[in-house]
Amino acid sequence: RCSAAIVMLIYIPGAHSAPESQGKNGGQIKVGKAILLLALKNIIWGVTRCFLNSMPKCLFSDVTCEPPPEIAGGKVQGVKKPRYLPGETAHYQCWQGFQMTGASTVTCQNGTWTERPQCKGNCRLSETAMARNNIKLRWSSKRSNIYRSKETISFKCYFLFREVSNPEDFEAQCQDGVINYPRCESQLEK
Repeated sequence: RCSAAIVMLIYIPGAHSAPESQGKNGGQIKVGKAILLLALKNIIWGVTRCFLNSMPKCLFSDVTCEPPPEIAGGKVQGVKKPRYLPGETAHYQCWQGFQMTGASTVTCQNGTWTERPQCKGNCRLSETAMARNNIKLRWSSKRSNIYRSKETISFKCYFLFREVSNPEDFEAQCQDGVINYPRCESQLEK
């Protein structure tokens, strides 16, 4: 029987630079700027000989993250650091006029960030575009002309006008800041 070290290496910037070690039975060995986590496991090699009875070599693997990437319509809150340790988080916020979809917090995991949120632009109704297309809001109860991304906007034709666009187009949806307005034309012109 002999003991072979099974090694997991985590690179942590700023860890002790002086080599340290603990007893033969396992524990932590600090080498350079890395921390080696050791676990000893007994391996039976038969009656011949044991090959793995020396200490492991240091192999470095960087599991820290670069600063979190920017997103369209938003930004990372606070001051960005040059590197983030595993488990550290960053928080996003959307600019005014944008709505967040997804979690606002991302986490550094194994050198990459978890999924980033998206900031979708709100839509602002254009009275000019509505007049040009001979339409108005189906419901006049909404007091604001701002609609969130994916929110439905119901239109109808002016009195004595008929639909030119497909009927389903009169239930338009705000798509990341854009509204596709349906069109109506006068019934008196034909």
